[in-house]
Amino acid sequence: MLVYCYLFSGSDRSAVVQKPIIFASKGFVVFNYDKRGTGKSEGNWKSATIEELASDDINGILFMSKTNQIPLS
Repeated sequence: MLVYCYLFSGSDRSAVVQKPIIFASKGFVVFNYDKRGTGKSEGNWKSATIEELASDDINGILFMSKTNQIPLS
């Protein structure tokens, strides 16, 4: 599984959709999501700490591995 994290302030995932599409077309499972407070996500990315944003990534990976039976190793 490829987790695609981006750091563009205030942008949703539509700003970086090309590379995840390329990886998906090559057979990779791609996890590309709106970070906290962008797109349809709740919260506020401006007030979130780096630890909170990293926790969002980890929780997304764990969720995807459980719901889609994607092994983490």
